Amino acid sequence: MTRAAAVAASRSRVWLWRGVALLLLALLGGVATAVACAHLRWHASLQGVRFIDHPEMVRGGDAALTVRGYLVATVGSDVDFYRMTGEENGYPQVEASLCDSGKSLRAWRDPVPLGTGPSRFTYAVLVPMRAREVDLSRTVEDVCLRFVATGSNAWMWMPSKAVVVPLAADLRAQLDAYARREGPVELVLDPGCAPQFCQPDFSPRSLKR
Repeated sequence: MTRAAAVAASRSRVWLWRGVALLLLALLGGVATAVACAHLRWHASLQGVRFIDHPEMVRGGDAALTVRGYLVATVGSDVDFYRMTGEENGYPQVEASLCDSGKSLRAWRDPVPLGTGPSRFTYAVLVPMRAREVDLSRTVEDVCLRFVATGSNAWMWMPSKAVVVPLAADLRAQLDAYARREGPVELVLDPGCAPQFCQPDFSPRSLKR
């Protein structure tokens, strides 16, 4: 091979690798855009949080659950989670964890639709004070909520951005007082609740007492 031919071949390889690199960058850009859209499509924001230290019924549509020893975080959105995921043959679920360590809090999986409020749609998220690995009365971390859709579409499994539930001093004081009197952590389904809220694999016994 002559020197000119070698130079030409080298230049061809350089352009080939540049083309591959540009293609990879374009693909990564497309993936990043899709992930960002998947995160943002929920438009979820925190409206408030309270701690329930006595039996209280939380209603949403045809569902009714009585809880005690639970945080109830109210999340607002301009998106109907159930309609959005239903159009994709999916179903909305919520994941709760400690923001820093990522430890699971075993929240009730279904965001409970409360109807309208300051936002077009509002949902209650039920988070137990104690789970197998975590006792909220003994942690300094805040709670992070993420929403995700079940289904076969790969992008449906991309969770929302974290909705941070800050555990302010007064809320921590309530948790501490409840823990000191060994208050129970209970969730009881109303017998007439809608089928999608009656999860057959859920048992209150799975929560650490």
